[in-house]
Amino acid sequence: MGHAIGLLLVGVVVLVLKKACELILEKEYPTWAGMLARLFVRSAGRLCPQLRNHWWADLMYEQGVLGKTGLNVGGKCLVGVPTLVLRRAWLRIVTFLEGHLRYIPFRRFLPAGRLRAA
Repeated sequence: MGHAIGLLLVGVVVLVLKKACELILEKEYPTWAGMLARLFVRSAGRLCPQLRNHWWADLMYEQGVLGKTGLNVGGKCLVGVPTLVLRRAWLRIVTFLEGHLRYIPFRRFLPAGRLRAA
């Protein structure tokens, strides 16, 4: 019984804090959210320049046509960049190794079928 009352009190406190944060941020949100979204997209575009224009166009559509802040789009771009950068780096390494592995002199000592030429 005591745990249920404690859990109920924690739930009420969390709901009150959530509502207070919403009321505080509701007035300020439109002023900083758009700028933060643009900062996110610019930062992501610097790390992955191949997609910079695509992300910027998505953000401009979200902010201009739909009238939203675009914070969701900017956050997704910034969160997805490390995966894209690591994948591109891995592909560069694999491509480099595939081009140079066939010239390794000790290749004849490797078991057959383990290493194939590209």
